[in-house]
Amino acid sequence: MLGGGGVHEKTIQKQTHFIVTVDTETFLVNNRLLPFETNIYGNIDGVEYGVRKIMEICERYKAKATFFVDVYMYYRYGENMVRTLCEAINDRGHDVQLHAHANWIPNCSDEFVSAYSLQEQINIIAEGKNLISKWTGCVPIAFRAGSYGLNLDTIRALEANGFLIDSSYFPLNKNCEMSKQLNNKYQNKLFKIGPVTEIPVSTYWLICTSFYKKNSKLDINACLHQEIQDILPKFINSRINFVVLFLHSFSFLRWAKDYSSIRPDHGAMNKLNRILEFITSFENVDFLTMREAANSPEFAKEEASDFIPSVNIFRAIPRLLRRLTL
Repeated sequence: MLGGGGVHEKTIQKQTHFIVTVDTETFLVNNRLLPFETNIYGNIDGVEYGVRKIMEICERYKAKATFFVDVYMYYRYGENMVRTLCEAINDRGHDVQLHAHANWIPNCSDEFVSAYSLQEQINIIAEGKNLISKWTGCVPIAFRAGSYGLNLDTIRALEANGFLIDSSYFPLNKNCEMSKQLNNKYQNKLFKIGPVTEIPVSTYWLICTSFYKKNSKLDINACLHQEIQDILPKFINSRINFVVLFLHSFSFLRWAKDYSSIRPDHGAMNKLNRILEFITSFENVDFLTMREAANSPEFAKEEASDFIPSVNIFRAIPRLLRRLTL
């Protein structure tokens, strides 16, 4: 457990829904394909540290995760590999939703969907929706743009394709064109643009002063234990109903700098275990998938108040020192 003695401040009597999300993807290194088995399944010497390991840990705490699958990988790896991945997640009872780095698609050089026209975005999202529907028998209803690279046209493209949820909004992130278009009006609260509901990537202030501000997402790899211990109770005590935990399919892997070798990251695995255990120690919390969130009572209307917690500056010092020494 992360906290001391398991004693928590009195929480506001409302339900806090935690959504474990996993960007399920791989990438090129110097235009070279990495093995699909590695970045997706985390296969190292016959032991898996990827998608199935994440599902195993989540299930230990009765949590189902939402896997945002970059289905466009099939252009380089073949349809069978990506279809089998989606089937494996779906058959285990977890949630398969759509992720998009557009540069997998032939003749698309930019990874951000925001780089394309409205009609091009409609077509890109339609292709991904149709693939997941065909492979799993479940029509996806939620989307996350690769590297948070969406704009307001992306929301219109999602609407045209019948999506209910976007979870790409990352305020102040340089890749998030939509946050700029909305003047970073929103932080962590659920908000609606037409029929599409935005469940933002959950963020907190790592540094918040009058002369400098730096936010961080609630990411298994980015956050230190000290920050998580400080931040999670603040989310639970706030009036924010949905808190998004962020992972990648390769969160439990460590590549060498030149990508010549790889090893498991047992620290990251332990961290996820401790986070989920810590969350379950609170009352009035649960775990939902994006699909389940769309059916929850709190989803029906936009949250009235927004909130972004600040980590205690002393909790942030270890991360700042680590960055300075890299």
